[in-house]
Amino acid sequence: LEEQRAAFAIEALEQRVELQVDALQVRLQVDRMDRLADGSLAIIDYKTGKARVQDWFGERPAKPQLLLYGLATDSLPGALAFAMVRRGESAFVGLGAVGGIPGVDSKPPKPYSDALGDDAGWDAVNEAWCMHLERLAREFVHGHAEVAPLNSDSCTYCGLQPLCRVGIDTDQAAISDD
Repeated sequence: LEEQRAAFAIEALEQRVELQVDALQVRLQVDRMDRLADGSLAIIDYKTGKARVQDWFGERPAKPQLLLYGLATDSLPGALAFAMVRRGESAFVGLGAVGGIPGVDSKPPKPYSDALGDDAGWDAVNEAWCMHLERLAREFVHGHAEVAPLNSDSCTYCGLQPLCRVGIDTDQAAISDD
């Protein structure tokens, strides 16, 4: 898979970085950063499970890790990618402004590309990510902890249903002094 890529050099492995997102200080460890032929960085996060670019979009990105890595670089990275390493299924999955990495697209998937606009480039996508991450960091720092599962599967193995009351009809629930 690596042999199919355009020219690159591995710049860093397991790089520790610190990032200030609004008032939130975050410590990260980036799996891999490659220097691409145009001088930009491709930031790669290894995954043994499935990975989807769709998890980077929306008001609350489900998997913001790579997005945070992108914010932590000195300049806009050329690409963000998951490197899925699974027996018989290894692949890159990502987005970027540069080509040469199989599986890394230049446009977000629909419906996100529609929401950003057809002419939205890599800069606009990163600006949207930054805006969402800064808002989430601000909410976290200010103690905003609304129960808002991303999907119905989120609650399956959580175990905190009695605390958050997801699925309880609050009109029928009554507190008794008995």
